[in-house]
Amino acid sequence: MPYLGSEDTVRDLNRALANPHVQSDQLRYRNVILKVIRLMSQGVDVSSLFSEMVKACATVDIVQKKLVYVFLCSYASLNPELSLLVINTLRKDCQDPNPMVRSLALRNMTNLRLPSLVEYVEQPLTAGLKDRAACVRRVAVLGWAKLHNLQPNSEIDAAVVNELYSLLRDTDPVVMVNCLRALEEILKEEGGVAINKPIAHHLLNRLKDCDVWGQSEVLKILQRYQPQSEDELFDILSMLDASLVSPHPPVMASTLGLFLSLCSTLPKVSLAALERVRGPLLAACGSASREIRFTALCHIQLLLRSVPGMMGAHYKRFFCGYAEPAFIKQRKMQVLVELVNDDNVAILLDELKEYCTDVNTDTAQAAISAVGRIGRSYSDRCLVILTGLLGLKQDNITSAVVQTMRDLVWVCPQCSETVCSSLEGCEEILQDSQGKQALLWLLGTYGDRVCSAPYTLEVFIDRVRCENSPAVKMELLTATLRLFLCRPAETQDMLGRLLHYAIDEETDMCVRDQALLYYRLLQCGVDETRKVLQGRRSDPSLGVLIGRPAEPVSHWAPIFNTLKPLWQSTSETDSVNSRSSQHTAFDPISDLSETLNSCHLQSVQTEGVTEHTPLPADAPSPSAIVPLSLLPTLTAGEFERLWLRGVEEEDGVCMTEHVRCCNVTQCSPQNFQAAMQLVNIQTLAFTPPHTLPWRVFLYTHTEAPSSSTLILGELLYTGKANEEAGDAQEDTIDGENANKTVVEGGIERRVRNEEKDSSGKRDSNELAKDNGQIEEVKEMRRHSKKKHAVLLLLLLAGGFYLVRYSHSFNTDPNRSEEPMNITWKAERMVSMESWVEQGDYLPLNVTYQLLAGIPVTQMRYLCIGLSSVKRKKDNYLIPTLVSLFSRSSPEERSSMVVVVLLADFDVNWLTTTVTKIKSEFSSALELGHLLVIHVPEENYPPTTGLKRNYNDSPARVSFRSKQNLDYAFLVHYSSGVGRYYLQLEDDVSSAKNFLTTVKKRVEEQEAKKTTWAMLEFSNLGYIGKLYKSAHLPLLARFLFLFYQEMPCDWLMSHFRVLLTQKEPILFKPSLFQHMGTFSSFQGNENKLKDKDFEEGVYSNPPAEVFSDMSTYGKHFPKLAWEAGEGFFWGRTPEKGNHLTVVFTDPRVVTGITVETGSEGKDILGSAQVEIGRSVITTANEEKSCKDFHKLGSMKNGWFVMQGVDKNYGSASSCLRIQVTAGQKDWVVISKIRIATKPSSPPQM
Repeated sequence: MPYLGSEDTVRDLNRALANPHVQSDQLRYRNVILKVIRLMSQGVDVSSLFSEMVKACATVDIVQKKLVYVFLCSYASLNPELSLLVINTLRKDCQDPNPMVRSLALRNMTNLRLPSLVEYVEQPLTAGLKDRAACVRRVAVLGWAKLHNLQPNSEIDAAVVNELYSLLRDTDPVVMVNCLRALEEILKEEGGVAINKPIAHHLLNRLKDCDVWGQSEVLKILQRYQPQSEDELFDILSMLDASLVSPHPPVMASTLGLFLSLCSTLPKVSLAALERVRGPLLAACGSASREIRFTALCHIQLLLRSVPGMMGAHYKRFFCGYAEPAFIKQRKMQVLVELVNDDNVAILLDELKEYCTDVNTDTAQAAISAVGRIGRSYSDRCLVILTGLLGLKQDNITSAVVQTMRDLVWVCPQCSETVCSSLEGCEEILQDSQGKQALLWLLGTYGDRVCSAPYTLEVFIDRVRCENSPAVKMELLTATLRLFLCRPAETQDMLGRLLHYAIDEETDMCVRDQALLYYRLLQCGVDETRKVLQGRRSDPSLGVLIGRPAEPVSHWAPIFNTLKPLWQSTSETDSVNSRSSQHTAFDPISDLSETLNSCHLQSVQTEGVTEHTPLPADAPSPSAIVPLSLLPTLTAGEFERLWLRGVEEEDGVCMTEHVRCCNVTQCSPQNFQAAMQLVNIQTLAFTPPHTLPWRVFLYTHTEAPSSSTLILGELLYTGKANEEAGDAQEDTIDGENANKTVVEGGIERRVRNEEKDSSGKRDSNELAKDNGQIEEVKEMRRHSKKKHAVLLLLLLAGGFYLVRYSHSFNTDPNRSEEPMNITWKAERMVSMESWVEQGDYLPLNVTYQLLAGIPVTQMRYLCIGLSSVKRKKDNYLIPTLVSLFSRSSPEERSSMVVVVLLADFDVNWLTTTVTKIKSEFSSALELGHLLVIHVPEENYPPTTGLKRNYNDSPARVSFRSKQNLDYAFLVHYSSGVGRYYLQLEDDVSSAKNFLTTVKKRVEEQEAKKTTWAMLEFSNLGYIGKLYKSAHLPLLARFLFLFYQEMPCDWLMSHFRVLLTQKEPILFKPSLFQHMGTFSSFQGNENKLKDKDFEEGVYSNPPAEVFSDMSTYGKHFPKLAWEAGEGFFWGRTPEKGNHLTVVFTDPRVVTGITVETGSEGKDILGSAQVEIGRSVITTANEEKSCKDFHKLGSMKNGWFVMQGVDKNYGSASSCLRIQVTAGQKDWVVISKIRIATKPSSPPQM
């Protein structure tokens, strides 16, 4: 047989196609054609068979037609003459009664793509547009687009375009979508398909009938339509609301793109739409498709530019999976950096630390870089991780760490000491050029702080002949010369050797030229060299505010749902930000009317003295508006480069304006930044709070009709003494636009403090001494821009005004600024051992009202705390109390106190509830087992107008904040009532004898001699959390201090960690179950249940457990009998095997439950349950019973029976599970539970 693909094979196929015997056998003929297609798909040239394949298309066999058409369309361009032979057959098939044949013929007629055949194709396509079969119309519509693409310069047939527009109302949605695509192609030069109101609303109404890609196409085209009224706009938005949360990512993305296009002038609606798509986007991040996951992550990064905290509560969704590809892991790490905050920084850094040692080098380096970016705000934590990674001594990790440290030190100079101390020994590990360059830069810049810097550089110099990278050699030259300037004695000899090699022996011209430059620079003198190589450094006390200001959605909306976010790196994204701009008009006169007069005098009051500074004559009128913008943004590096440069312009004029204002209250950098952003001034860097001098660097942009101005500024606060002084310096860069100014324009030199300006004004030190001036603004700009200087001063004064009163942004205006007095008015017992009264730590002014019960005079074992409020639907407080007392024995009730805080302020509800409690639990109240208290409303701090976080609504924030205060007061009251405190809700049911179980678990935990702060007896929220009484004062203070930060269960978890219990201690089975159906918050339905809860009907007595089945591992038989998570795991059971429980004392069994298997596996298929009496000892020295009575057989691995004592009333000593048929699977007996009652004493 000839080799597959050879000329002989093609020749044999040609003979077979021409053989009449083969042609007469339809099956053989089709197989030969199939072989031709197979060879074609493998890249074999079978074009010589074209004429025979043309003959083969004349058949009624649809399968054969499809195969032949595939061949003809592939080779038509090589055989244009022979292709004409196909047209007749195709035109004939276009009239076939079978619609599938008609559509197939039309599709392949347009796929031939031959200009010579256009005249033969137009008539069938025109007829196809009116065909009764939808599949034919679909092909005909797209055929016209292909025809236009084949002859793009031909005239557009208006009749065809009108017919396509009319087909937009076709009953078939695919025809409608294909019409849109065809019109887009045909009318491309005219702007695409025209969308008017009737077409737009028709497409919206038909949207639900289209498939996923059809909906995406329609939504994309609808972005061109602009509603004619606001009512129409919101009608359209309502129609699109369902698509906005579509489970299909393409539909969701297209809908959001349309939302952003329609709402470009409604930023609040755009932000609301972004909040709506959070769920679908998170779902897309978990898609099985890698491509969809990556696309969703890229678009989430876009959204975070406008809503930075949008995904904050869901940061764990962006943790990397082990099997995920590197490009997804790296993108997730970029998102995690955007989501870092004080609450999750520890968790995120721990997660990123794991990625730093990933087997994929790119992933590990990306993780290290992410840690470095977080280090700009949390430098101490990140430096610990980075220095720890250096200890691994791996080339790629060490290289990435050193590069990250270099970048971190550049932005945060305060980290330089830690970085310098960790560089020891890195030169022996580094192999790649990037890592070497980073190390050399650090040694050159901070060589005076690294003791071994000369010796490290000497190692590089000795190996310089073996170094292949010119970049490393150039960096080595710079580092050695910089080190020579600060440590000349140790570096002089090696610098000479390096320069000699670089000038005389080096072949790379760049290295040689740089060496010559340094050599000639040294000839000019050390001082000149130092000026060139050792410019001003950043102040090590500064800390950079990372994170860009929230962008308007309109900046990135045009690229949403396109490919651009997929290839855009982080730096490119920042570049796009810097090129886009939006200017917001700010009226200093109207917005700051309380601070500044609207005349041409600036009036500021200081210590009762009012001084007036006249404004320049050419100052604008008070009604002038200064457009300010935070964009384009400046990076810290760009700011520093511009700030440190000092190039004088020939036509520049310096002028100084002095402003006196009230004391500038020091505040947090976050408050200062927020205040300045209100007037569109961006804070870039700051010194840590409470350090002197306190400095802030800031910038803004102004936009005049003819030019754009970039303003750089520095605020200096020197501290408080008898008089306070400050200094604000302003540098201004003018040009036609901000970008050009930064790159090309000259920069005017700052006027220093000791200089005087041309108008004869005294320097700032004299003014501070004489007049107590606290602000000095120094302004440099061209003559034509003086009006900007005056208005900028007004803006800065307004900014200071906002800073001074910035505390009012987050507090109730009616709330006093003075700290509240600490008084204690409580009808409670305080244990001096557990409460340090002298500390005055809890800022409470609280009065407790005892509504029912008798104050406790003796500390009990357990205090149970409940807080209850009025609910809109149902009330579960009474059932909860019934459950607590009815499930406890008299001995248990005497050891506990239930404290109920009625935390609602509705007097009628309070009266009704107290009346019910008194009638239902009169004995518990009299015996001191139940207390009902209330805290009046005036004791509560504000619970409205609080800051929003976690995307909670204002109502939700008020509810959970009020709840935290309720629990703070409840815990505070309960601190001396019991040795232990158990936190419950007012809608729970308890297990039987729960207190006995709690005591047992506490004793077990205390026996371990380990520190614990909270024991958990339920999986749900803050139900079943046990604390020591000694910790309750701290918990009360903690809840009160952070009441508005987060929900109570989260606060309790943080409190546990603060008390050094890192991991939760959860006991199973749970002792408490949530029984409420409707939440206390707005009556929302809440059917949350604890799957590990057991009613406690069963109480296994003390017993021994024996089994003759082979035990696996440490899963002993007794674990199935004892409460907890343990289970018995036996290897393959055989007939006759058993598991026998022998009671310590005979018991009357009333109920039995046996559960086997785990997640549907290892079920005991055939077995019977028996009880017995008369304990004996077997030959294996195991205990059993002499007589057994069968109760029943197991079904599906379960056995449940109640009322056993009715049929077998005498006392039993044994319970046995006996296997009645062997099985290959192993067996898991997860639970054996019985209910018993003591046997009656013998009658005397």
